[in-house]
Amino acid sequence: MHQWCMKQYGNRLDPHSKSSCKVLVMTGRWTIVPLVVVCSLYLFSCGGIIQPEPGQLFQFDFANGAQGWSAGFSDYPAGQEAFFELASGIKPLPSPLDQTRTGFFISGNNHSDDLFMFLKVRITGLKPATAYNAGFHVEFATNESKECVGIGGAPGKSVWVKTGASAIEPQPVLQSNGQFLMNIDKGNQSLGGKDAIVIGTIENSSTDCVHLVYETKRLDSVAPFTVRTAATGSLWLLVGTDSGFEGTTSLYYRQFRAAFAELPQ
Repeated sequence: MHQWCMKQYGNRLDPHSKSSCKVLVMTGRWTIVPLVVVCSLYLFSCGGIIQPEPGQLFQFDFANGAQGWSAGFSDYPAGQEAFFELASGIKPLPSPLDQTRTGFFISGNNHSDDLFMFLKVRITGLKPATAYNAGFHVEFATNESKECVGIGGAPGKSVWVKTGASAIEPQPVLQSNGQFLMNIDKGNQSLGGKDAIVIGTIENSSTDCVHLVYETKRLDSVAPFTVRTAATGSLWLLVGTDSGFEGTTSLYYRQFRAAFAELPQ
């Protein structure tokens, strides 16, 4: 008895293209001066949306370069950087986007089925050792179509975008088993943690799983997020992807905003 199966393009499968087959086998696949403005911001608390006192907004546009941000990778075996094809840096945006503008490119091939790729930056100017509600906005270019499936998970819907903040610098730490894991609580894949929350996934509006085209996607945090600053009034901001797709993910981060409103003491 024959079963319907999908054509495979690298590590992606096209659900719109069916062929008759007996078996479907899938194998592999910022101290910088911040821009700080005073504004009235809507943020979230455990009781729902609140309108706090005027807060602080930190804005970054990667068309202006890295601005103190750096990239990192975690949840993969030490010494396997080349095999995982880890890459990052400021690059021109891909076609058909405006190639006179730049983004912060980050890419990796998720052989571990759990690769975490992230950007981080240190901000200052908040009150020392103070609790804040925080909200985040991220803009990035992605070429992952929304209806494709792939090895381990979908290349779009199984790659979760996470944002957060912490008093300590987010860093991958080598474990006794030879794996790099984060020193902050980011959660795992579709689940967020104390220091990072899930705000969406990377799929764009396209349904074409063969001809992948980059589009700009915008995400805003909805879940409540609270963080306490360091004794210096600083924080580390974080944005990244936690992947369940066993293939290559390549994104261009374009803009990032983080809004903070002090919590009542």
